[in-house]
Amino acid sequence: MTHDAVSVTAMLLLAAFGVERISRGLLFLLESFKAWRTKFPDPASLKDQEVQDAAARRQKWASFTVCGLLSLILIYFGKDLRVLAAMGVQNQPVLDAMVTWLVLVAGCDRLKDILGDGPAAAPDESSGPPVQVAGTITLVPAGVEDDRELVADGGRGARTSTR
Repeated sequence: MTHDAVSVTAMLLLAAFGVERISRGLLFLLESFKAWRTKFPDPASLKDQEVQDAAARRQKWASFTVCGLLSLILIYFGKDLRVLAAMGVQNQPVLDAMVTWLVLVAGCDRLKDILGDGPAAAPDESSGPPVQVAGTITLVPAGVEDDRELVADGGRGARTSTR
């Protein structure tokens, strides 16, 4: 069955999203094993900058490997999911599979950038200390349109406008 370029693009986007989510889930499960955490530690838990950078590179390689393997499995079983065939290039099955793999892995990587690292991202410490507000806050009840009405009743807000 042949597909046009638009349907293949949509299928590739959905496939890259699925590959990214499954790879994120697999990597999350692998983090529960001590041997994995020893080989691929969380860079944020390390103190030395060089060690953090090395750990981040190892995690990126692990993520790339998992995405690449999942993409290979998807290409093997998804015979209709081919980039070059959708563009009209025929009789190039190996090249088509390689280009499709590249598009899936690159799409998986870009989706990781777009979706972020998870629901709770670390706060940005470069913005400075938190803002503190000091003073008195006056809550004005609904219907009070003029500050003079609050002064007239001692700021209790019991008096409302009859206009």
